[in-house]
Amino acid sequence: MKDFAAKYIAKYEGFSKIVKILLCLLWSIPEAIYRFSKSAAKDSVLGMVLAIVLGLFGGFILFIIDIVTLAINDKIYWLDDLGIDA
Repeated sequence: MKDFAAKYIAKYEGFSKIVKILLCLLWSIPEAIYRFSKSAAKDSVLGMVLAIVLGLFGGFILFIIDIVTLAINDKIYWLDDLGIDA
């Protein structure tokens, strides 16, 4: 799992800002996988469960937040970026 997570994170972060925003238009699925991968890389079960729940039920809200943060900072924020160690 950590191998997949590390490869996915590296691949996603290697995309340009425009590609990330276009991927976000696909119902935020790539961003949900990115959040899950960031938690899996840290072995955070709470983070993985939260990523799945938010991916399933927080779609529109996260879609708007992701578009804005990608446009401004070129970054998807997750628990570790916000200073939360889960």
